[in-house]
Amino acid sequence: MEKIRRKNLVFDIEKIKQRLPHRFPFLMIDRILEQKPGYCKGLKNVTINEWQFVGHFPNQPIMPGMLIAECIAQTAAFVGGESDENSTEVQTCPQDKVMFLLSMNIKFLHPVIVGDQLIVEVKLIKKMGKMNMFYGEAKVDDVLVAKADFTTMELD
Repeated sequence: MEKIRRKNLVFDIEKIKQRLPHRFPFLMIDRILEQKPGYCKGLKNVTINEWQFVGHFPNQPIMPGMLIAECIAQTAAFVGGESDENSTEVQTCPQDKVMFLLSMNIKFLHPVIVGDQLIVEVKLIKKMGKMNMFYGEAKVDDVLVAKADFTTMELD
């Protein structure tokens, strides 16, 4: 039997759950597709089975902007830092640290609907001690649907 090769899969959902404290219904990222120092790309499959579509909106389900923002913020936890010289792995936000969102300036450009695959890219702009400034974009079919500048703080 032939084995399925999942292209560009850096972290599957089990590894994501090891890194993030979020669980249903607030775990927003399904896969991490790419990771390198200062950058990460994640994937969110938008399905009708998600809780938010019960009321947002029953006859025209649209992903709430707040949840798109949460996808961007959760992806930031996987942005690679500088790798240790002797390691082959890119370092992420430490597992024992929680990233707290301090501020976010976000613009929503297009609606995200059921069946869409949201691709989220986050870049580290500046690191200042425990504070991190990021720029993130969310796209569907290579069309920009949201963009954000945001700042997080690592909590012990």
